[in-house]
Amino acid sequence: MNPRVLIFSSLAFLLAPVAAFAPHGIVPLVVAAAVFSLADKRVRQGLLTKNQPVFLWLLVLAILWALITAAWTYEPMRALRLAGSLTALLAAARTLAAAAGLLESEERNVLAKYFLLAGAALAALLLFENATNGPITRLFHDFPGKMDDHMPSLNPGAAILAVLAWPLVMAAARWRGWRWGILVLAVVAVAVFMARTKTPIIALFLSVLLFPVLAAGGRKAVRVFGALAAGFLIAAPFIYRFLLFPVAAQGEAQAKIIRSMPTLEQRTWIWRFVVERIEQHPFLGWGLDASRFIEGGHEPMKGYDGRMFPESLPLHPHNGFLQIWLELGGVGAVLIAVALAALLFAIGKTSGNAKMAAAFFAMAVTYLVIGQVSFGVWQNWWLATAILSTSLCLMMSTSDGKKR
Repeated sequence: MNPRVLIFSSLAFLLAPVAAFAPHGIVPLVVAAAVFSLADKRVRQGLLTKNQPVFLWLLVLAILWALITAAWTYEPMRALRLAGSLTALLAAARTLAAAAGLLESEERNVLAKYFLLAGAALAALLLFENATNGPITRLFHDFPGKMDDHMPSLNPGAAILAVLAWPLVMAAARWRGWRWGILVLAVVAVAVFMARTKTPIIALFLSVLLFPVLAAGGRKAVRVFGALAAGFLIAAPFIYRFLLFPVAAQGEAQAKIIRSMPTLEQRTWIWRFVVERIEQHPFLGWGLDASRFIEGGHEPMKGYDGRMFPESLPLHPHNGFLQIWLELGGVGAVLIAVALAALLFAIGKTSGNAKMAAAFFAMAVTYLVIGQVSFGVWQNWWLATAILSTSLCLMMSTSDGKKR
């Protein structure tokens, strides 16, 4: 068996249990796969060529800027360690992309079956756990001296499955056709819907709505929506200020809707706090990893009707774009926005046809939407999920044996 096939097969074999019960384990899986891929001479040659994608260099510049911001962040050593992990993940992403791009047609077909089985196993585990109050999950969370609700620990697995939905659709389409892809999407949607968190199913639903538009519009539509995504990142603080600040002042109808959903209400007030802090340092930001230490972040927050929340900013803003602005400022936001646009533009070039490009972009939409209300933008397992999903999309959509 080709070493590249063995590496990706091992990823598929371990994916379901790791994603369901130990989502942080996605990081060592991805990094180990990248390291073992370096044993392939063709992969190493691909990494050493001068013709590297533009977005890669832009992301390198963004990491360099993040390193610079460590000079004024609250905990410089933490920031430096985080920058190191981001660098390692970027290297892993480039390596896996190169390895995926070198696979031959038959190897891709075999791996399509393996990852479909992995996706089915993950969906089955999440369905079983959410339907039966998580008996397996409870084994890892219920023990003497620890009293908590173990079910939310399944939420990251639901998010991972939602992001993997479109790569799995592409795998099914490559293996048996797009009708099978629709069936796979339906199964994944049911499993994601059963989770306690509703953000992944909302993100997946939005990507499903967008898919036919992208498929019909072809690569031009992908480029347009890519530019819109980058524009949203650049304009994020202004958009959230416009949407959120009138709520408390005169938007009683909006406030009534938000009050009916405590989680959304808490997010709303967190984002208001973050926008105010962004406006204090709009150009340079507060520094990498400053979110968890920022002034006033650990003070109680008062919502509507006197409802109190324990912290104004718990660990991170639960909004990827705002976190980029808060920590890296406008300089970092522009660098990452341009890199995001270049990456999304590249989707149309690397995909085999319009439907594959649309599915690839739909995966990105799912990931970005979840990232706007959940998780920290620098969380390694969340970034590793993006790396794995992107590698699978490249594996299922690109032409055979091409260097990436």
